Amino acid sequence: MIRSFESGTTPLYRLSSISPVQLRDQRGAILVVSLVLLVVLTFLAVTALNTSNLEEKMANNTQEAHRAFQTAESGIADTFADSTMFDLTVLAPDPASPVALISKWAAEKLVML
Repeated sequence: MIRSFESGTTPLYRLSSISPVQLRDQRGAILVVSLVLLVVLTFLAVTALNTSNLEEKMANNTQEAHRAFQTAESGIADTFADSTMFDLTVLAPDPASPVALISKWAAEKLVML
């Protein structure tokens, strides 16, 4: 049975089964519970921040690896685009040596490109 707050009515704490002494003892419990909850939320926020920073570093490393690969590919393509830069016969002066044959074969393949 719930009564209004008019004068002369039963106080609200008497309507429940908790005595005023028990209510007074539990006033500090909410502080402890809220502090524990605050610590847990802070821990979750710091963990999320660290995870975010780590993912950003990983993405940056991947981007740099792709950039380095594309730069190397571009340098190789630019180098082989001008076949006059290489004189593959300089490697072996004897035309019958295996290195000269390989150089001749590589030069023919390079010309085909």
